[in-house]
Amino acid sequence: MPIYAECGGLMYLGRSIIADGKKQEMVGLLPLDTQMTKKPQGHGYTIMKVMENNRWFTQERVRGHEFHNSHVINLDVAQVNFGFKVERGHGINEEYDGICYKNVLAAYNHIHAIGSPSWAEQMIKLACQYRGQCREKRKTVAVK
Repeated sequence: MPIYAECGGLMYLGRSIIADGKKQEMVGLLPLDTQMTKKPQGHGYTIMKVMENNRWFTQERVRGHEFHNSHVINLDVAQVNFGFKVERGHGINEEYDGICYKNVLAAYNHIHAIGSPSWAEQMIKLACQYRGQCREKRKTVAVK
């Protein structure tokens, strides 16, 4: 099943969150841990270039915002690909954002959904493919 997670979702899907010296276990789906910080690591509007291995977006760039007081640590880069190249913003490591791992895309970036209308259609397409019921006829998704 396709899974899309933003910011806190990225943290939740990791192995653990470390805050004030205490480690709390999380879901463990992603090969990473998160360290909380006192100061914002990323704050403001973002522009992300969609990388080729990112199946969730069909357009070239995604706009959004980020505000996170944490950073990713212990990321096993041999197991993941990045879904975005950061053009504006901080992302996971100031250069990339969006962990693509199996059927998961998890990023610090909060997308601007109205500015990325293909995102919802692509998510539905991935879900249909997962179920084996994908139809060639394109359905329109209304966003309110």
